[in-house]
Amino acid sequence: MRDSRKALALLIFCGLLLTAVVRAQTGQVQVIPDNNHQSASISPLAKTVKITSAASCVSAETLKTYPNTLTNLVKSAICTTGYLQGTILSQKINDVSGSISTINTLLASLDNTENYLKSFSAINLNGISFEIIPAGLDEAHPYPSASNITMMCLNDASQDITKDIEAVGTGSSDTADIFNPLPAIALTKMQELRDNNTKMKNMLNSITLSKWTFMTSGLSSSAAATVNAQSNLMGSTLQLAQTNQAIASQYFIPITTTDLIKNYPGFHNSKQYISTSMAWVGGKRELKNMTKLPQSILEIIDKYIPRSQLPKQTTHILLNVDGQTATSWLPEADLFQQIKDTITTHRTQYLKLKTAYQTALAALQAEQAALIKNNYNCQ
Repeated sequence: MRDSRKALALLIFCGLLLTAVVRAQTGQVQVIPDNNHQSASISPLAKTVKITSAASCVSAETLKTYPNTLTNLVKSAICTTGYLQGTILSQKINDVSGSISTINTLLASLDNTENYLKSFSAINLNGISFEIIPAGLDEAHPYPSASNITMMCLNDASQDITKDIEAVGTGSSDTADIFNPLPAIALTKMQELRDNNTKMKNMLNSITLSKWTFMTSGLSSSAAATVNAQSNLMGSTLQLAQTNQAIASQYFIPITTTDLIKNYPGFHNSKQYISTSMAWVGGKRELKNMTKLPQSILEIIDKYIPRSQLPKQTTHILLNVDGQTATSWLPEADLFQQIKDTITTHRTQYLKLKTAYQTALAALQAEQAALIKNNYNCQ
């Protein structure tokens, strides 16, 4: 049965070898085998190339002397196809293995951050500092490939190619799910965070909470307008802070500065990270309950965030983001929990991806082993 399938394949390829003369079509590629390394590469064909059947490049004298010439060309096409399959499998195996290695590094970094957090608490973030880097994404990665590979005769006077028999196929693309540590969306979101941080710094530096304590009846129209403007500014700032937190939690992970320098030199050297640090203003913990603000102010803030999301207890914090400083009243407990939740969420995602990559790697390695055992289908 196996021999009959091989014979049928040879007949099909022999038929393809007798294809009429055509110009190189868009998408046609040359597949170049490397017999020494059992691999193959792909090169585009110029439109000036004339493609004819391999038989048209073989003289009658050659066929008479070597009657198996056309059959051997069919075998060469099958072998080249196997080499290309093997090459793509090797590329996938390398990339999936690299994905697992990257995931392991990220998991270790989350562990390091978690250990670092043990020096702080929900009531003490004084002196904390960390870097946020892209969390990365699982993405489909393309691998140039070719289908319907046959041996054809190539002629191109412009490139001094005459009766050159080469493997030709239809260009295609294979794919595999690979981990991308720096996806395009991360770069976009990082710039969005930086832009928002600049806006927040300017807003925070314009807010003076002491003015709010005088929000009582009998304010002059000027004072009332000031308080109203300050209330709207505070609401906008809180809303923007929530937006930033959502972006940071979804697309980034917090790591230590030591980790950044040691394990992510690419991010460090290209400044693809954001530094954040916090300290108590004046070195002591000064608290304020935001829900105790005058009702008229709270009603204005309600337009920006739900009352239920307004932090009750906040601490006067000197915030430094990428060198931009501002003082603000921040909820230490909420921030501490958000950092921990971000670590937990991404750790879960990474472990799930790692399992998927390990399964994919095993399947790829098995496929590669079978191909090698069958000598890349070469006859």
